[in-house]
Amino acid sequence: PQGIIWIGTDGFGIHRYDPKQQQFGHQSTTSSPHSLTHNFIRAIIKRKNGQLWVGTREGLNRAIPQGYQHYTTRLPNTNIFSLHEDKRQQLWVGTYGGGLLKYQDESDDFVSYTMQSHQLSSDRVYAIESDKDGIVWLGSNQGLTRFDPDSETVTHYQHNATHNSLANNTVFTLAYDKNDHALWVGTRAGLNK
Repeated sequence: PQGIIWIGTDGFGIHRYDPKQQQFGHQSTTSSPHSLTHNFIRAIIKRKNGQLWVGTREGLNRAIPQGYQHYTTRLPNTNIFSLHEDKRQQLWVGTYGGGLLKYQDESDDFVSYTMQSHQLSSDRVYAIESDKDGIVWLGSNQGLTRFDPDSETVTHYQHNATHNSLANNTVFTLAYDKNDHALWVGTRAGLNK
């Protein structure tokens, strides 16, 4: 809402840029118990409720007045790759090896969805997006997964050389076009719609 741009870096923490003042701020891991858990930042989200969340190589961080509250011990995997808030204001967390997590605001805890528990195509969730119907889409190293949070059912989409399919099974990024009701899928071998 204030026009602030948050920038995650590969080993140098998080940068905050204020275009109105044309000024950068920098935050990184220090000896303080409320600093970031790691300087390698893969995911940042500013939720509708105003909370800033930062996913690092070693855990999830939620901004608090003193700095950051750490989420490490309650996660099945602390290597955070993606963060997404759906239209219900539900926070989803993608990990590298621990599957998909749903943050429970009321209990300040997580529900885990994995290959073993919910038949995800992979426990490496690189990207998360949701559509107008509340369906959650997951990009991984094993293609695209459609996850219905209400029924907890999954449908997998993978590359198939014999017909029109994903260009590649490594899906790095997702974007939902609300006007066109289309999902854009960024893969190792190109863009898919």
